[in-house]
Order: sequence, then structure tokens, then C-alpha cells
Amino acid sequence: RENIYQTDDLLKMEGNQELFESKQADMILYAQWAQTFKLTYIGNATGVTNVPTDTTNYELDQEATIQSGSGMTREGHYFTGWKDEDGKDYAVDSKLPMKEDLTLYAQWAEYLHLKYDGNDANAQNAPSDDTDYKLNDKATIKSDAGMTLKGHYFTGWNTEKDGSGQAYEINSSTTMTKNLTLYAQWSEYLHLTYVGNGDNVTNVPSDSTDYKVNDEATIKSDSGMTREGYYFTGWNTQADGQGDSYTVGSQL
Repeated sequence: RENIYQTDDLLKMEGNQELFESKQADMILYAQWAQTFKLTYIGNATGVTNVPTDTTNYELDQEATIQSGSGMTREGHYFTGWKDEDGKDYAVDSKLPMKEDLTLYAQWAEYLHLKYDGNDANAQNAPSDDTDYKLNDKATIKSDAGMTLKGHYFTGWNTEKDGSGQAYEINSSTTMTKNLTLYAQWSEYLHLTYVGNGDNVTNVPSDSTDYKVNDEATIKSDSGMTREGYYFTGWNTQADGQGDSYTVGSQL
């Protein structure tokens, strides 16, 4: 029968006679080997840089530490973890007893982006956000400061051009779960116009204010306005006086 002997073992023949003293038999000892295992990392996409490497030759059950994706890059994407060819997840910095060769594949997710659209060809200075957001990152909705559209005022942001989608308030926070484009919503300024309503009326008052919906306007006086042979009796929404009347100094 075969016996396995290790270094420093005391070799004895049956009968308790020391082998090398008795010289009764030759002995051949065969080296025994165990396979080592490799842990390999794959970037798993074209253009991935700085994929980690592990040059260790692992013995059976020797622990390997799963490396991070720190420094590894892929344009437009961020690293989310490692999987083996069967789809099993391996957490960064976790310990793994090596029992066989193992290849781990980098997992990637696309960065999410928040865009602002002025929603009119003539709108100027729409805000921008260059942040690369990861899934479930928080984004703060930007203000309209500096954005203009002639004859209009900004009323908010919406996910639809026509305002039928979800509205977002300035400085509110949103959780990024997908790419998001917000469209500026606009309303036309309102104007209050005074008409002398007769021949040769002079010094008709004017109001150059750009009013927003629900702004209050004060009805102006007729002071200085003249029409030969007539005196002023008030303001009305109809030229013939059959509309709504407004007194000087009243709020509209």
C-alpha cells in the first residue's frame, strides 16, 4: 500500500525499526499538489478604463477580497457592482473563500440627466444642469432667473410642453428615476389701456405696467385730460358706457 509522508515525519518500518537505520527498503516520495485559483475582473463594455486586476494565486478556501470599481470609468455610465456569469452579485469589499477560478463582470447604469427647455424659440437664458445623476439621487429644480420671453412671464415648469404633465415648483426636490426634461410655462402679460373716447381728447392717461394674472391695478385719474365742451364722468369697458364702470382710484 502507499503511504504519504510529510517533511519532518519520523519514518518507521512496521515492527518499530527505523527505516534509515535498518536499510531494509528503498522509499520514493512523490510531491503532492493542489490547484491554485484566479480571480479575474472584466470591464464588460467597450471603452472601460482602469479595470482592477488581482494577480494572487489563491489556494483552496483562501479568502479573496472583492475589489471596488474605484477609478474604473465608462463614458456616460456609473459602476453598480459585480456579477458572475450566472448573474450572482458580489459586493465590493466582501470576503470570498476561493474554491475555483472566478470571473466577475462589471455592471453599469447610465447616468440620468435633468434638462430645462424654454419651450419657445424666442425664449432666452433657460437654465442648465450638467450634473450626472445616479438612480434615486436628489435634484433641486432650478429657478427661471434670467430667463425671458418677450411679452410673457414664467409660471412654472412642467413635464409636458402644453402644461398637461406633472408640475414642478422652483427649489423643490425630485428623486431622479429617469431622464427628465422640464418645459417652461408662460402666460402673456396683461395690460390696462385708457382710451379718450372722443374727438380732440388730450392728455389721456397711460399705464405701461406688465400685469400678471390676479395682479391689482389702480384706476388712474382723468387729471389733465380735456375735451372741449365736455367734462369727464368716469371710465367704462364699453365705448357707449353700457359695460362695467370703474371709478378713479378703485382697484381692479
